[in-house]
Amino acid sequence: MPSPGGRYAWFQSDGNICINYFRKNMALTDVRVEIERRKVSLYLTIPTGDELLKKFQLLHEVVPEDSSYRVTATKIEIKLKKADKVCWSHLESQDCVTGSGIRKLKLVRVQL
Repeated sequence: MPSPGGRYAWFQSDGNICINYFRKNMALTDVRVEIERRKVSLYLTIPTGDELLKKFQLLHEVVPEDSSYRVTATKIEIKLKKADKVCWSHLESQDCVTGSGIRKLKLVRVQL
């Protein structure tokens, strides 16, 4: 399977996070989106099975049942309802898998 990635942009309001994942020539039937409390996964539906396009490990929790997405000819628009109305400094957790498959870890120095 190719490494997940792709071009995307995100922005936020007081109550929502919006992610635009850019990919041309898609239809609603070509895409499957799974929204969980701390994760969003985008899949391309193909005859041999679903191909992962991108997985977002979210910085904070969202409310999946109040979140939605839509597919246009050029992008997937995902609207996530924030569980808490806090300002997100990043879309993804700093402890997440990058597009290269290398795990980024946040190191914390502890003084004994």
